Amino acid sequence: MAAKWSRKAVTAYPRQRQGEISLTTRGGQTTVGSRSEIVERHADGSLAIIFRLSRGRFLVGYALGEDGMLFRGELVAGCTDDEVRRKAQHIADYFAELDAQDEADTDWGDVE
Repeated sequence: MAAKWSRKAVTAYPRQRQGEISLTTRGGQTTVGSRSEIVERHADGSLAIIFRLSRGRFLVGYALGEDGMLFRGELVAGCTDDEVRRKAQHIADYFAELDAQDEADTDWGDVE
């Protein structure tokens, strides 16, 4: 089966509750409440993560941390579990590189 990637970008905030990670709005309302899988943990605390939805759909992406930090990802469908994991890792690598470039390009000057 060929992967069918959509381009539906998702931005949310992960929350760690009772061993599960959920996604919330900026105001704290839960949008995706369960069925999360951490695909990879990076040394800086960021995560490649999958949220399993109904009807064979997934939210896959990158979170800066498990609780309260930014999640950026995409809605995908029509994929095997291995394809979804690879997509989550790919998105995480992409955003980690953007964050590293942003950090390197930022001149913090004399910020105390």
